[in-house]
Amino acid sequence: MPLTRTPVRASSRTLALASSRTSVLACTLLVAYGGLLPRSSRAQFPDSQPVTPDIKAFAAQYVAAINAKDSAKLWSYLTPESRACVTAENKDVYATLFAVQMEETIPRDYLLNLTPVNQNNAKAMADRQYFPVKPEHQLQIDYQLGNDSYGIVLFLVRENGHWLAAQPCATDKFIAEFRADAPEREKFKQTAAQIKDPLRGQLLALIAQHDTAAANSRYKEATGSDYHTAVLVIYALKETTIPSPPPMPAPVSK
Repeated sequence: MPLTRTPVRASSRTLALASSRTSVLACTLLVAYGGLLPRSSRAQFPDSQPVTPDIKAFAAQYVAAINAKDSAKLWSYLTPESRACVTAENKDVYATLFAVQMEETIPRDYLLNLTPVNQNNAKAMADRQYFPVKPEHQLQIDYQLGNDSYGIVLFLVRENGHWLAAQPCATDKFIAEFRADAPEREKFKQTAAQIKDPLRGQLLALIAQHDTAAANSRYKEATGSDYHTAVLVIYALKETTIPSPPPMPAPVSK
């Protein structure tokens, strides 16, 4: 499971970044670089803590950088220890995950939930991710676009008087399995490219309305595919409507 306070199902983006074998892995590292998860209600956070003005300010800066598609600014909000996990050898994986958070524009009415870090979840995923520096808090930024709901999870630490995102890093196991599933992700891209009108137009209209669930159901109904396949194909189709994000800053040389 991803490092969230409560169990959450994988979102369309999460599943689309991995096959069924590694969807949980992708979910984990999407969290690691501010990835997107289904929105959770406040009732699911019984141990919520007061969000202080300085944490609110950090969240506002992070959201502003996402909306500006400013990868360099987002990069600067990570701890040096988290940034150092990205190297020339593994940048291809991190760049994919890092770019996901810039796919949408976050509205002003986003919600913040601040909680302690769930250490049990961290231990359970130790073979796939690790914290290079121990975070002090977990912050979830929830927002809604049409019928689609998302949450960005950040792990916070205070360094030199400033809050930063102390995001976990991928293990070699995660990197290898994520790359191994690249052909399957490409298969769904090719399937999406072959969708013809009028179905293609119908699906694109639903995607533009931020009604991904309806698009998944329409594709499933029209093609007889299973739900998992529909989710992956719809995400691949949505990717064709999203401008390419700016490149992630250069990794640390080793």
